[in-house]
Amino acid sequence: MRKNIALLIFFFFSLCKLNAQSTLFKQQLDSIQELRLLSKNEDLDIDIRITLAKKASELSHKMGVDSVGVVTFIRT
Repeated sequence: MRKNIALLIFFFFSLCKLNAQSTLFKQQLDSIQELRLLSKNEDLDIDIRITLAKKASELSHKMGVDSVGVVTFIRT
């Protein structure tokens, strides 16, 4: 009985951790998408737009994802 309770507690906390990781991942994808959109804003100075585009690219590379494909997949 104790073993079953321990397994249940372990499973519960594992699910909580996965949910937190998923939330963080989605937040990071949203950040990439926002940076990409801002980098296309012609009202901003070109140097700022380039910096925003580089940040989006660096974050995407760091996460190991193609930001456009993943964000489109998650939002549909």
